[in-house]
Amino acid sequence: MSLFHQRRDRGFALLMASIIASVVLAIGTVIADLAIKQIVLSGTARESLNALYAADTGTECALFLDFRYNDSTQAAFNPSPAVCNGQTFSISPAAYTDTEGTWMRSTFRVTLVNGDSAGACADVIVDKRAPVAGEIKTRLQARGYNICAGGGRRVERALQVEY
Repeated sequence: MSLFHQRRDRGFALLMASIIASVVLAIGTVIADLAIKQIVLSGTARESLNALYAADTGTECALFLDFRYNDSTQAAFNPSPAVCNGQTFSISPAAYTDTEGTWMRSTFRVTLVNGDSAGACADVIVDKRAPVAGEIKTRLQARGYNICAGGGRRVERALQVEY
């Protein structure tokens, strides 16, 4: 028997513990990374929905004001009084011309003040074309934003209605 007998499996437990700890750490890192991405994605979806709500509110205000105060013979969007969503708007149409003819453009901004979408807003453009063959064409464009003021990640969603 040799006095200098060495065991070949010496340090095996330390090696296995290091490998298992590394695998567990890698799995934990992947799970944490996925959780963070999901949180960011859900926040982006919420902000996108707020922008869409703002665009929808702007579109509905323009439709309400147009149908309530403008009749089918007016080629300009200039409701009086212009009150919607608890806000009063100052609207003054301006003329412009494109390939379809002469249009009267009116713009206003709607700000959401209540609920989860508070702070969101929409810039609304209402274009009315002068009568062609007795028909007035109206185009509403509402661009909704999750935040109106600077700072943060600004998301924009747009809706367009023609009639």
